[in-house]
Amino acid sequence: MQLFELVSPRLFRPLAGPNRAFYAELLLLLWEECRHTADYSILRAEAVSRAEDYFAALAKPLALDADDAGDEAEQPTRDPHTLALGFLLRLRRTGWLAEQPGSYEEEPALAFVPEVTPLLEALEEILNPRVVTYTGKLYKAWQLLQNVGEEKSPYENVLREVAGDLEALNKSLRALNASIGHYIDRLTRNRTPQEVLELFDQYEEKVVAAAYHRFKTSDNLFNYRAFLEEGLDDCETNYLPQLALDYARVERCAPSEAAPAVRALIQKQRDALEEMSTLIREIDASHVRYRKRAVQRAQFLLLSDRSAQGSVTALLRRYAEDIKTPDQLFEPDDGPLAARLKLWPVQVFGEKPLYPPAAPRTDAPLAPVQAGQLDEEQLRREQKLLLDYARMAVTEENVDILARQALAARPSVSASTLADEYPNDFARIIGLHTYSQSPRRCYDIQLTGEWATRGGFRFEEFTLTPRKEDAEDDRNDKMLEECANYLLNHCFVLGGVEDQRAKYLYVQDHLNEVRAVFAPLGCSVVLYPAPLQAAALVNEHEGSQARLLKYESILLLVLRLLYLQKRESLSASADQVLVTVEEVQAELQKMNLPRRLDQPTLEKLLRTLRRYNLARPVGRLSGLDSRIEVFPTVLLALPDSDLADAAAEVTRTRSELSLYERPEDGTAAVEVEE
Repeated sequence: MQLFELVSPRLFRPLAGPNRAFYAELLLLLWEECRHTADYSILRAEAVSRAEDYFAALAKPLALDADDAGDEAEQPTRDPHTLALGFLLRLRRTGWLAEQPGSYEEEPALAFVPEVTPLLEALEEILNPRVVTYTGKLYKAWQLLQNVGEEKSPYENVLREVAGDLEALNKSLRALNASIGHYIDRLTRNRTPQEVLELFDQYEEKVVAAAYHRFKTSDNLFNYRAFLEEGLDDCETNYLPQLALDYARVERCAPSEAAPAVRALIQKQRDALEEMSTLIREIDASHVRYRKRAVQRAQFLLLSDRSAQGSVTALLRRYAEDIKTPDQLFEPDDGPLAARLKLWPVQVFGEKPLYPPAAPRTDAPLAPVQAGQLDEEQLRREQKLLLDYARMAVTEENVDILARQALAARPSVSASTLADEYPNDFARIIGLHTYSQSPRRCYDIQLTGEWATRGGFRFEEFTLTPRKEDAEDDRNDKMLEECANYLLNHCFVLGGVEDQRAKYLYVQDHLNEVRAVFAPLGCSVVLYPAPLQAAALVNEHEGSQARLLKYESILLLVLRLLYLQKRESLSASADQVLVTVEEVQAELQKMNLPRRLDQPTLEKLLRTLRRYNLARPVGRLSGLDSRIEVFPTVLLALPDSDLADAAAEVTRTRSELSLYERPEDGTAAVEVEE
């Protein structure tokens, strides 16, 4: 059977028209009066009176909706009686209400159609969600399973009840898990930091304390799960015939079908307990994650307030006034913003070399060397003996050379294998054991407890592996080089970007080591924890800021403005701030620049901003719906205080210049004393 075979096909028209809000309020008002009556009815006169009171309090002119294609909407009216009759009539026509004629002693009544009552309860639940509690459901299920053998109807009174309670419990947990993010998002969106922190108390009271705390403490699943699983096993092992017989009676099926159905139901309860464990873990993770996000949002709001938007607007207005030709857009920016830009590309080598060039050498004549006659064969033998001795000497250096050669292409090797591969270097192989405790070694050995015989010698077997400390030191040195080089090239490293997260975490854990690299250059590294999650390279000397083009500065200001607008309305579950090319174009159109921002120019400008980890395109910029990811570093490159100073300087400069502007009558604005 289909839905509109049970309810009127026109049922949802009142809730989809221009007066939908008033219909919804009127329906809930009447439902509050009818829900506790025997047949969901109310006297027609009383219904009209209630509706009149509602529209009188509303005191707003309304036009009745056109119900059918041939109907015409009536003129707006304030008359409560007219509105009450019109609204109630349309609710009857669309299938919400049905009229019950009265007798000689009784007045006619209006009753809600039984099929629509679940919809009314759902609407009420949306407006006023009930606090879900989990108290006693697991304890009840355990008690029922304990007494399954004493029940005359074990399926109807025990197993079916347990199945219903566990299903209801999982349903509530699923709803709670889905609602945590939305609830926190509603609490924190478009709020001040003080409001965000104050509303945490509501979250703790309405969600955590009321709906979840007892389920995590006194009614914890893990207090009952083992007992519940034992009870289910007992049902399947000892009481299956009784359960099957009762199942066949209640569900009216053949006895041969009852036993498999009962087994399936018991297994379903086991699955429900497993699902419950998974839901609890997800709820715990969601609670921690969204609560952290909400705190980060409050922290972010503290970093930059709405007053910065005024400074950005003033600076953009200044650019719009000063730029008259397209060529000016691509000139270096030397305005007040450029001097306060927190971008410092590091130049390790300047124009002058670090040391003066060495003086050229003068060729001095060498005195001839007097050499006696030597036997060439004897000389070759002496040289060979000397080289063999140097190579075969059991020194720490020679032992390390052997270890590096042996481990060059493999992670480990045994001593017996080395004896087979290097039959003439048995002394150095033994030397591996001799120098195995040296702090300068490049290897480790692990004794196996077994004995081996090679070349007439018997020795305890050991395994040769690279030294762990050396491997870790090599990785740290390499990561330090990568992070330092990255900061030199990009000024910022971001923890919220996937391909930069490892570098950010290294800087966070080895901040002093990274700072020591840049200290001789007059630079420092500043770490910004959540919500920014960024590390910045800062030049402590003035006058070394990056030089942007005017068009690049304008785009940076626009992206910063859009970042603030997007970040305040971003949901608590989101991390990225994405703006579209269309939104950027809309802001630039307000400036009326002499050249429109086309795709090649935008790509060129973004390459500069991407170099400094300020923004980057998401995919290819192919149209107005293409997206640009804006990083939180736009707040660090253009702090609020510097923006305010730059805007104040622009205003002050404009005010001072206005003193020297020539009035329309041609006279000088300022008289200069002789």
